[in-house]
Amino acid sequence: MKKMYSEAITEFQTIRASVGNVPYGLGDLGYAYGISGRENEARKVLDELTGFLQQGREVQYDIALVTMVWGIASRLWIGWKKPLRHKPLLMPEVKFEPLWQNLRSEPRFVALLKKMGLEK
Repeated sequence: MKKMYSEAITEFQTIRASVGNVPYGLGDLGYAYGISGRENEARKVLDELTGFLQQGREVQYDIALVTMVWGIASRLWIGWKKPLRHKPLLMPEVKFEPLWQNLRSEPRFVALLKKMGLEK
């Protein structure tokens, strides 16, 4: 992997500037901040995503993506504890995306996949 974090951050910031006050691209930006060591910015993104969640927006995947950077599996479940009203478009990725492989043996992760109809 090339670890071109600053370039990725620039791209995600450009996307965010063009879409306005919606969550699109916010999880990716928060992940890029976190993986590049910019923890304060990642935490600000997490706060913003939490605000969207409180407004009823489907941002569970994005919250999980940002919190996963810190390797704190227990914090990951903050975003997914609210029952999903429908499967967000990106949720099926958690079953196959290598990014999530460390969680695939976690019982809560397995239960989540089952709840979403994504189990084996």
